[in-house]
Amino acid sequence: MKFVISLIGMNRFDGFNLIAALQYKRITGRIDSSGNKLKQPRMHFLNVRLKDLKKFLASENLDADKADMMVVITWNTDNTDVDLHVKEPSGEVCNFRHMRTASGGFLSNDATDGFGPEMYFIAKAAKGKYRLSIDYYSSSRVQTEAKSKILLDVYKYWGTPKEEHYQKIIVLKKSDLSNEDDEEDRMIKDAMVIEF
Repeated sequence: MKFVISLIGMNRFDGFNLIAALQYKRITGRIDSSGNKLKQPRMHFLNVRLKDLKKFLASENLDADKADMMVVITWNTDNTDVDLHVKEPSGEVCNFRHMRTASGGFLSNDATDGFGPEMYFIAKAAKGKYRLSIDYYSSSRVQTEAKSKILLDVYKYWGTPKEEHYQKIIVLKKSDLSNEDDEEDRMIKDAMVIEF
């Protein structure tokens, strides 16, 4: 696990380490609780992995086996800066300027190079609507004719038997960058709304 985290923890791919660790913990936790008896060497390996994962996630203040909501965005064009904004029911916005909210919302990082990702995670969601918006901050100056696309993945009740998964592809247009200095003009508002 240490190898994976150090390999993908480079600044260019910042954020993958948290997402990979959460998913890895989720998979190993399912194996551990499946009721199938593993032989001793495999059980020892699994326990060591879980211990490493818990330690790493605790160091990131993200020690959770489940969450009411996890949102992940990635995109397909290099050197494109896209920002996830989550407006919580209280009106507080979690984004690159405000990465932790009073209710426990958490944004993993501000990915400004590469292909993302950015992740929003909240263990206990308040009742109400969570409005997910995208700020198309900038695109590569050497970009080809390929359109930038965002993959928006939302997991409601992540890591529980009643988990729901929603997915949406958002095609970014150059016109979304018409006024790069004005965040309101660039914002793709309510790309998805999730209600609890």
